[in-house]
Amino acid sequence: PGGGYGGGYSYTPAPLPDGVQAPGALPEPSSMGPSPTPSASAEDQAKCGSLDSAENAKCKEPITWVVTGGGIHDPNAKSWFEDMKKITGVDYLSATKEDFQRLYFCSPPGGKQCGTPPCSCSKPPCSTCFAGAPGIVAREGCDAELGGIQCKPPEMPMGYKGMSWPRLTYRGVQQMHIFAVGDWGGMDGSLNPIEGRPRIIAYKAGAKPGPSVFPRTRWNARHTKELCNHKQFITCYDTKGEDKVGCPETCGFVVGVD
Repeated sequence: PGGGYGGGYSYTPAPLPDGVQAPGALPEPSSMGPSPTPSASAEDQAKCGSLDSAENAKCKEPITWVVTGGGIHDPNAKSWFEDMKKITGVDYLSATKEDFQRLYFCSPPGGKQCGTPPCSCSKPPCSTCFAGAPGIVAREGCDAELGGIQCKPPEMPMGYKGMSWPRLTYRGVQQMHIFAVGDWGGMDGSLNPIEGRPRIIAYKAGAKPGPSVFPRTRWNARHTKELCNHKQFITCYDTKGEDKVGCPETCGFVVGVD
């Protein structure tokens, strides 16, 4: 395949090698050769590997096609790599081979995941999956030296198991709404799942970016009587409680609270 870069040209992507599945893309020529990308830290170097590593056997072939086969001109390339900038910090049109390895390590289009992140990339550290995300704003009263449950999320899901928040006092006599989240069960409608899986959206407003609550069935205190089932709760969210038949009073739905 061939063709100049710029306006007024035609280009036919090379066919996929046997056994290689779309998606794929070809970066701009400037990113195809060796590029002076920043080096990884010592910690990243210990966890990373080249595309030729045995751990990356699954993703090597599709990535090789991505950077050499012309898939960047495929009409579906934009949707295939829609998470590229969010994950790597660079657009798929200007991404390097290492940036694609990072993408396939974090959220592989088509499911052929890399076993290790690259050792160099456009926006290190290369082992993280949110290079394009905004920085985290520190909670009031927390600084770089202060850690713990009140200041930063756990590194692993069970990291804070058995721990408790410090005692919290809310002063005043006015009406207050205090949320104590035990089993979050949250969803993010902006998440783009791999392998063609559906987005995690239970009701209309759940399609917005950021976490949304799961409309879980409600029972009485003794858990002997169902007050509101899942489908009824979805109706409550979709109609903001205005459908009194589909969203009965027993659901206890309150706009602005639920």
